[in-house]
Amino acid sequence: MKNNDVALITIIHDIKGLIYRPLSKVINLIKAYFPQAYVAVSNQTSEEIINILKQAEFKVFIIEKKGVANARRKIAEYMKNYSHEYYHYCDLDRLVTWFSEYPNEISLVKQQIIKYDYLIIGRTLSAFNSHPVQWKDTEHITNRVFSYEFRKNVDVTAGSCGMSRKSLLEITDKSKAKMTDAEWPLIIRNSHKDNDIGYIEVNGLKYLEYNKSQSKNELDEWTSRTRLTYLICQSINELKRAHK
Repeated sequence: MKNNDVALITIIHDIKGLIYRPLSKVINLIKAYFPQAYVAVSNQTSEEIINILKQAEFKVFIIEKKGVANARRKIAEYMKNYSHEYYHYCDLDRLVTWFSEYPNEISLVKQQIIKYDYLIIGRTLSAFNSHPVQWKDTEHITNRVFSYEFRKNVDVTAGSCGMSRKSLLEITDKSKAKMTDAEWPLIIRNSHKDNDIGYIEVNGLKYLEYNKSQSKNELDEWTSRTRLTYLICQSINELKRAHK
């Protein structure tokens, strides 16, 4: 299968346009790798972000700001109207970092996506360690819990994955958790497709300054990251009970 058969799906919520400058430097390169690109943009996002995406011929969907899980589900649901065989999902801020730092990894990842019904895309140790301590400490817990249930050591909180159209349709039918990081691969696992879930680690999902959250201070950041850990672990427990 040709690399161009893998469509890009992504999301962005950026009120202040913080990602505009780094995005403008790599957007043409992104489109060169992904001629078919789709993005769900929150209705609070800066107009300059929306405009540059449209100018680069992304298919842009404006959605109400209701959180990351809702946005990810929305972009997946929109894909029901298209006929791509495979999809590479990545949060847009992380995708920009990836193309800024390690664009050559993308071709390798696309080659891996088409081998599986679902591909978990995690971070190398150096990429993981580039994140703030609030992220590392809380995501370490989440990854430990997921890896215990999945029976393989993986990083599931990096904001990127790959999937076949069959898996995308199954996910859109069943996804309902407050966070999707662990939910989506476990939906596929629960459909008795353990052998069709792959895992790869990349350097490009590292942390740069514009990847930071919008928490106002360090305590808010710790509180937010801890809450995310709880929600993801809750989804793991719910999918565990559903797995027979």
